[in-house]
Amino acid sequence: MRRLALPPLVAALLIAALALTVGAYTVDANERERVQQTRLLLTDLARHLDTPGEQPRRACALDDSTRDLWGSAITCRPLDDGGFELASSGPDARPGTEDDILMRF
Repeated sequence: MRRLALPPLVAALLIAALALTVGAYTVDANERERVQQTRLLLTDLARHLDTPGEQPRRACALDDSTRDLWGSAITCRPLDDGGFELASSGPDARPGTEDDILMRF
């Protein structure tokens, strides 16, 4: 039986590609977990902010130290219906992008 011998550079490239693929999967899994944890955090914050009879603007007062899992400030916006929206900028830490995590209460 003849063995196939790969040149060292080709073998190194294949190993690197495999490592990047596994690494990317791990990063995606970690980001998904952080998104889920952030949703739980927003829900918990809403429980503390949602005081019956309070005006939404007063209920939306968040401390600047209220941060998501990526270190960005969590924002609160009063809604016309008397509720409020909590928002995290998400993994890219930039507000107004598609990975933002918005929850209305």
